[in-house]
Amino acid sequence: MDIVKQAVKVKKAVKNVKRLREIVTLLAAMGFETVIEKIGLKTFTNRFQKNNDFSTTPLPEKIAILCQKLGPTYIKTGQLLSGRPDLVGHEIAQALTQLQDNVAPIDYSTIKNSIENSLNAKIEDLFIVLDKEPLATASIAQVHAARLKNGDDVVVKVLKPNVNRLIHQDLEIMEFIGELINKYIPEMRPFRIEYI
Repeated sequence: MDIVKQAVKVKKAVKNVKRLREIVTLLAAMGFETVIEKIGLKTFTNRFQKNNDFSTTPLPEKIAILCQKLGPTYIKTGQLLSGRPDLVGHEIAQALTQLQDNVAPIDYSTIKNSIENSLNAKIEDLFIVLDKEPLATASIAQVHAARLKNGDDVVVKVLKPNVNRLIHQDLEIMEFIGELINKYIPEMRPFRIEYI
């Protein structure tokens, strides 16, 4: 049975290799190359330039920035962990609270295309106005004020592009990396990273 489980894990890793490479390269660029080497993923890094802007950034803040850069799945995970100082420590939990209301918006042209493709109509045919600036931005969606053709004011919630596929992919990668951390970094085992 262990052989079957290993085969499934390898298949998931191969299927997600492009995204895994993106994640590992960003981790390395932000100064986590030691972890990458310990868990055996150094070969997955693209050529990268270490970003010295983060060399003096405290670890908790660096983790919050990393979640932001990695996108919806990691932002949502960071948001959840911000309420769990018992799991991640007070300083990291505090740094992750910035993910509650400090999520970068998707540009208007992407949102416009998403609405038009979803509703199979042009923005001009749907709304008198759709505000270009979002009212709120969250990990998987953002909200825009709009006025319908009949004059009703509405709020339009738009999922970020490809968010479902990306979340599924990222969850598989998180599980894979968590298992590697558990296996190769013994001091992390008490945290049971593979289950977070």
